[in-house]
Amino acid sequence: MCYLNTMGLNMNKNILITLFLCILSQEILLPTAKAQSTGTTTPSAGAQKIDINKVQQKYLVNAGNEVQVVQNRTYTKAHKFELGLLGGFVSADPFLNIYSYGGFLGYHFSEYVGIRALYWKDNASKTASWSKSGLQSGQYINTNAPTSLMGAEIKYTPIYGKVSISGSSIVYYDLSLFAGAGVRKTQSGSSMTPLFGIGQQFYFSKHFSFGVDYRLMKYSENIIDQQASSATLGQVVDKRSDFSSILFFSLSCLI
Repeated sequence: MCYLNTMGLNMNKNILITLFLCILSQEILLPTAKAQSTGTTTPSAGAQKIDINKVQQKYLVNAGNEVQVVQNRTYTKAHKFELGLLGGFVSADPFLNIYSYGGFLGYHFSEYVGIRALYWKDNASKTASWSKSGLQSGQYINTNAPTSLMGAEIKYTPIYGKVSISGSSIVYYDLSLFAGAGVRKTQSGSSMTPLFGIGQQFYFSKHFSFGVDYRLMKYSENIIDQQASSATLGQVVDKRSDFSSILFFSLSCLI
């Protein structure tokens, strides 16, 4: 009889333990099953809620079956005029120092393609090498100083980006390519010249920007004899093609 009671007590104890474990497992697994069935998760401590719809509207756009990243431009150029001032250096003759200034007016058909008319005036002066060579030889080298350029060019902007400055601010910039033509005027006449270049614009607001441009152009020129003691004084003594490189800095405004 004692043996049966002992067995009964052991069986009751095992049953109680089994029931306790079943109840405990139900308490642990039930919230997880509910979260899975409803598609929600329990937020962890310190987590922030994010509205996925707002993120998609800001950064993504659906194009048919494709998803494209929106560039989130702080400024836009499309269908706007651009007015700017130019100033810089022209390298055309090793015996001339040439400083140029002018301006341009452009129109942007889109964020990538635009056209603009430009004009600049040249101020040229003789270098120290020119004076030194004349004093040593008794004859000064003939030069042909450029005076101005008027032309037009197409502006293509394939690259748009952002630059971080010391981790404290973001600067927006464009990298553009230029191609065009103009009339190059010099002391001895004028000539048609093609223009090719590359440049960057750094925007410090939605309307104003600072630019750095480099251009290369080729034009034909006549060299006039400038030797006072020469029998051909004032006459064309040479014809040549001149390659000029131009470095310009600009300030511009989108209108």
